[in-house]
Amino acid sequence: MILQITDRKAGVEVTGASAALSAASAVTDASGLASVTATANATAGGYNVTASSTGLTSVTFGLTNLDVVAPTVTLTTSATSVSPGESFDVTATFSETVTGFSIVDVLVNNGSAIALSGSGALYTITVQPSGAGDIGISIVAGGAQDVSGNGNLASGAIAVQSTTIEETSQLIGQFMNTRATQLISHQPDLTGFLSGNGAVQGQGQFNLAVTRGQGNFDISTKPGSRVWTRLQGAISHEGTSDSAYVFGAIGSHFAVNRNLLVGAMLQLDYLDQDDGAASVKGKGWLIGPYFVTKFPDHDIFVEGRLLYGESSNDVSPFGTYTDKVETERLLAMLKVSGSMLYGKTTLIPNVKLTYTTDDQQAYRDSLGNLIPSQGVAWGQIELGLDFEKPLETRRNTGELLLFGGISAIGSYLENSGGALAVSSEVEGARARAELGLSYKFADQGVFQVETFYDGLGMSGYESYGLQVGLDLKF
Repeated sequence: MILQITDRKAGVEVTGASAALSAASAVTDASGLASVTATANATAGGYNVTASSTGLTSVTFGLTNLDVVAPTVTLTTSATSVSPGESFDVTATFSETVTGFSIVDVLVNNGSAIALSGSGALYTITVQPSGAGDIGISIVAGGAQDVSGNGNLASGAIAVQSTTIEETSQLIGQFMNTRATQLISHQPDLTGFLSGNGAVQGQGQFNLAVTRGQGNFDISTKPGSRVWTRLQGAISHEGTSDSAYVFGAIGSHFAVNRNLLVGAMLQLDYLDQDDGAASVKGKGWLIGPYFVTKFPDHDIFVEGRLLYGESSNDVSPFGTYTDKVETERLLAMLKVSGSMLYGKTTLIPNVKLTYTTDDQQAYRDSLGNLIPSQGVAWGQIELGLDFEKPLETRRNTGELLLFGGISAIGSYLENSGGALAVSSEVEGARARAELGLSYKFADQGVFQVETFYDGLGMSGYESYGLQVGLDLKF
């Protein structure tokens, strides 16, 4: 007996259903029946089998391979991390052509599938994360079918990292860093309460200063008052970030003796920082004791303070929700200064040490993410030598003063938690030089012009500009 197996599309190259003989010899049993084994492939479709034997009529009959293998699907994406509101694409590759695949067959944790395109065995899924955590994507079983009606097997899941926690922590860390440096630079100088020199001497005053890229205002009471106040502010623009800082202080002291003042102060500040859709607004307070003392028989002055406080901040990292965040703060400062007269020139050497911290407590944001605790610690030492020299005027109707100075500044930033990724351009060692002129009108006020350059000796950082000031006495 001869067994011939052919595809139903005889004469054409076919990759569909077929079968192959596993034995070429006939076997006859006692009833005269012959049998032979043929193995069909796994592709669905029909094929013909023809059996013939010498002296017998050939018999042809059709058989069909049944496809019972379910299609598989694999997910891939080039995205590794995404922010809330930032969509990304996932490719779904089936092992064979399928139909019936739809967006409802896509499961997304912490996000949603918002678009589906493609056909056959290749599809593209667009995913929109919610920001509530890492995004997981998978395809359910049975959503798509092959030509034999077999439903697909469920896919393995892939995960894409959400940057919500990281970006929120960095935003808060940068905010705390900015506030810490602003707090240091706006600390009121209290030495004048004993020395009679410096910015706080004389009557109460109103000061308005405008610098390149920054505006400042300053209101202070008469320094001889038992209760004194200070109000300052700054507006700055840097890249895409805008910030406004307001600082206020009120204090009171009493004289222990002619060379020692002891008191307490309350400081209030507010910082509003915006960068595109992200924003942080925070108001805080610090309270604590201070002292000012003078070495007997020497023009050497020492002032110090130790303040503790808290802040309440509204954090909106993506502009879609706002969280309330609390921090604890600490500030310590010690300053030593002197006064030496050489002819008509007064030299004022000084050294100032400042240390401040701002620690954010852990919290759970509006999306359910646990934002970890973090903190910034900023330390700075400043060694300066200032000078003042009166200049003669022709009409003698006012007082003209040449002033300036140079200071060496060393600063460091120590972060913890999410703030580890926060850096500052002014961290390290640098120098600052100043030179200016002031003209005091007879009992009318003071007009001042000053130029400065900051960043001497530091690569990658420089700051310079022109400052104009006006003091009005009252």
